[in-house]
Amino acid sequence: MGQDLSVRVLQRDFTDPLAAPDVDYRVRGYAWNVIGGPDWAEIEVSGLVPALWEMIEMLRCPVEILNPRGERRWWGLLSSVDLGIGNVQVGVSLETMANRIAVAYSLVEPGSSTVGARATTSWAQNDDSVATYGTKELLASISGATTASAEQLRATLLAQKRYPIPNVSFNPGGGDLKANLRCLGWWSTLDWKTYLQTGKVSTETTAQIAAIVTAAGQFLTSTQIDTASGISSSQYRDGDTTALAEIEDLLRTGTTNSRRLLATVTAERLLRVTEEPVSGPNDYLLLSDGSLHDGFDVPLLPDACTVGVWARMKDVIPATVDVSKLANPSPVFIEAAEYDAEKMIWKPQPRGVPSVWEMSSQIGE
Repeated sequence: MGQDLSVRVLQRDFTDPLAAPDVDYRVRGYAWNVIGGPDWAEIEVSGLVPALWEMIEMLRCPVEILNPRGERRWWGLLSSVDLGIGNVQVGVSLETMANRIAVAYSLVEPGSSTVGARATTSWAQNDDSVATYGTKELLASISGATTASAEQLRATLLAQKRYPIPNVSFNPGGGDLKANLRCLGWWSTLDWKTYLQTGKVSTETTAQIAAIVTAAGQFLTSTQIDTASGISSSQYRDGDTTALAEIEDLLRTGTTNSRRLLATVTAERLLRVTEEPVSGPNDYLLLSDGSLHDGFDVPLLPDACTVGVWARMKDVIPATVDVSKLANPSPVFIEAAEYDAEKMIWKPQPRGVPSVWEMSSQIGE
């Protein structure tokens, strides 16, 4: 591969790599975020038609992107596949799939015209789909329903959504013979399950995060809390919200130091929770060419897609520019970043400001 990156696809149970079909992978790019770690990756696949169709069979398989030294630069799961077979485009995605479904409804008793209190059906699931892809829940809703009609809706939705649904379109003159893979980080799978907690004890927020991961993080191995929040709140959750949304709310609450909590899923699928660092004398250095150097001015490889650090702009703002009327333009906190594998460029996204990489490009014009 021109960008010296390789792709490894594992079995769904995280054991040995899959026997790869006769295809060529080309990494187009990937991204990281301080909330979740590996965010998304895009990979282009070329090969013969039978081999390209095998890509669909790899949905939800673990995917790793490695550099020439065998170091993992990105990890997650295969979320969607778009095939271009001549004039036919076929897309298959896990995003619209649900294999465990319940329906919330406002109860109308048979023979009554009065809408009663909210009720929720029990969960129903397709065991084969769950065994293949993992549990992906959907809490649907309907108003003014009887128990029987809500349960029928549940059955209908489960029949429709239990497996990924191919989306076929036609592109006359397209002529493509390739597959585009869209991968998502394991953090995204916390959105696959709702979280119910009937206890009402006041519990430290970081302990709550660990409990939610234990209950709903089906692909995560464990949680490592590097910094306890020191803040407690009720652990009660009504089960209407996904585990991901609940955890993100707790992270935003932060710590008693008035700093955010950050979360990263490691290559071993351990969720590591840390406190956002403070800016200091060992801040990283961001240069006008878009490169990042550590506090000792040693350049970092762009494919590391570094996030979660403070960086001072070393030569971005010309010395002749009067910045006395501006808020301190340096340092900036690198909230997210993308790696363009085609151009071999790291593109940082600082918190609350436009991309510094784009700013530096404009200054150089």
